[in-house]
Amino acid sequence: MPLPETVAHSVPRLVRDAAGATRLHVAGRPVTLLAGECHNSASSSVRHMDEVVWPAAVAMNLNALLAPITWELTEPTEGHFDLTLLDALVAGARARGTYLVPLWFGAYKNTWSTYAPAWVRTDLGRFPRTEVPAGEPRGQQSVLDPNVLAADARAFAAVMRRVRELDPGGAVVPMVQVQNEVGLLGSARDRSPAADAAFAGPVPRELTAHLAAHEGELREEVAAPWRAAGRRAEGSWTQVFGSGLDAEEFFSAWHFGRYCATVAAAGRAEHDLPMFVNAWLVQHPGQQPGGYPSGGPVARVWDVWRAAVSSVSAAGRPVVELTAPDIYIDDFADACADYVRERNPLLVPESKPDEHAAARALYAVGEHAAIGFAPFGFEGMSGRAAAQLAEVYRLLGELAPLLGAREPGRVRGALIRDGEATELDVGGYRLRVASPRASTGGQANPVAGAGGAAIAADAAGEHRRAAVDGGLLAIALADDEFLLIGYGVVARFLPAAASSPRVDFLELWEGDWREGRWLPGRCLNGDERHLRLDPDVAVRRCRVYAY
Repeated sequence: MPLPETVAHSVPRLVRDAAGATRLHVAGRPVTLLAGECHNSASSSVRHMDEVVWPAAVAMNLNALLAPITWELTEPTEGHFDLTLLDALVAGARARGTYLVPLWFGAYKNTWSTYAPAWVRTDLGRFPRTEVPAGEPRGQQSVLDPNVLAADARAFAAVMRRVRELDPGGAVVPMVQVQNEVGLLGSARDRSPAADAAFAGPVPRELTAHLAAHEGELREEVAAPWRAAGRRAEGSWTQVFGSGLDAEEFFSAWHFGRYCATVAAAGRAEHDLPMFVNAWLVQHPGQQPGGYPSGGPVARVWDVWRAAVSSVSAAGRPVVELTAPDIYIDDFADACADYVRERNPLLVPESKPDEHAAARALYAVGEHAAIGFAPFGFEGMSGRAAAQLAEVYRLLGELAPLLGAREPGRVRGALIRDGEATELDVGGYRLRVASPRASTGGQANPVAGAGGAAIAADAAGEHRRAAVDGGLLAIALADDEFLLIGYGVVARFLPAAASSPRVDFLELWEGDWREGRWLPGRCLNGDERHLRLDPDVAVRRCRVYAY
């Protein structure tokens, strides 16, 4: 369903802006969550939060904290809720002027049910488990079990009711995550008798109707097995999708999607905030479902998840409004691209807390207008990695008004691995961005030709590539005027049209952006007249012309 074009709500909403990007609006203004996700157990202790996590959040210039709220501590005894940890998190965020994004660890966390209460996990008669293989219950509640779904939804509703009481306008809590990395490891589907019966039963008509209505938009991973089976409108899962693993994964995806949407609906009935689910991604080409969580919201089953979530609605719109990738794989850019589709805004709730986190933040916000980015376990970051992320977050926070009012083609981002290059069209020019080092005796290499990569040869004549990433965010402030933020890159403006074969600087300045204004440093010329942002995070402002 189309998102609203304008804001007419007192609580946070996902809104499509004039540039076609979907943004998170809080109090009617676009907000980018420059965040960190704390370790799973951190939020179970108020003292640990006060002594470790909150000081790290302030030091690293976070404007948002992603923190778990666990079912086991929320409802330790059935029907009796303890929300003191949630109260402390909201108070801590409010005191520091920071947003809080609660992560509901209900029946599922990284596929397992380790955060479900003891009264759920010890009663296998009332709350049956997934069986993989058949006859062997495992440490995961069955996604087909109505009892665990009802209990999970009731607990989440209590959490959302308390959030509404503490923060009715969403000034502190702008959105919420439902479950964490759902799916099934070790098998494409549950092998319990209940699951076998459901798998042999009919595919829900909502799913086949969705596939037929969106046939021209479907990903090939879903469309191909459905077409090969005859584009059937009804039948069992194997009749509609064939006898392979696709049918089993789609079966799991439908049920996990419906489960998450039903829990979300219970929460939104108490407090109507944007909600999202996160995905443990496919780790490498050819990996089979069950090697990654089968049934989780990975890109290849997007269409099944979309149908499942859309089948549970509130006020005419899906209760889960976006799917967010947890990106630990090396190809960060491709993973982002997989989730920027059909008005699904990019949110990266988990990423590696390493020396490349700052570059990934620049790329996600610059290239995809990400509504949020968060390294996982950020409070453990230190040294150069922490300093770079803190500086990038500071600058992105300073530039929020410019980034929030972006026009198409006037803000771009680049993520560069050592020895690589890319070209971006921004503000009527082409910007070539490359790694500054391709390691020939420690000397900088010239940038390679258009479309190539600057890869140096070692003494033996073999190519080698260092594992150093750089990132750049480019903003066209006006015609021929640009602001660039980044590190680990060199950049060069090129003409967008062949009629003007050269581009040169009219001005090139070092400087900074603080308290909403540009603070110029040196005006660069002569030997320093180039866009080299390396090794530390740097800011440049320039005016260029083509001739």
